Amino acid sequence: MTTTLSALARTELTVLAALAAISADGSTATPMDTTQYEGMGAFTLFALTGGSGALDTFLEESDASGSGYTDIPSTRLIKEDGTTANYAQITTGAAAEQRFVNFNECKKYVRVRNDVTGSTSVTRGVLVHGQKKYQT
Repeated sequence: MTTTLSALARTELTVLAALAAISADGSTATPMDTTQYEGMGAFTLFALTGGSGALDTFLEESDASGSGYTDIPSTRLIKEDGTTANYAQITTGAAAEQRFVNFNECKKYVRVRNDVTGSTSVTRGVLVHGQKKYQT
């Protein structure tokens, strides 16, 4: 019980991309410094589309906070059933998808990138639930 409580005390919920309407292609969020975390992190996408809008969401990583971002390969994005895949394109209605990423395999910074198509905006947010490294 003590071990479980200790692990829970080190977990943190972080807003990687605030829930907001977006309409621009390639919208990005402020990067997250992954060096503060260890083990697997859960990246949860919440999205709502309407009309003719569609949303593709990607997680990107880089060694520098301001440049050099590349997509995290789909082989490192683990679904709840254990298979690997990018987030699915969201075309109509509301959706929530979760991918697990090993912080120990990430470059220093991770951010979310969105590709929006169609004439209407979409609303999306991304939350990250991860375990902080042990601090004395």
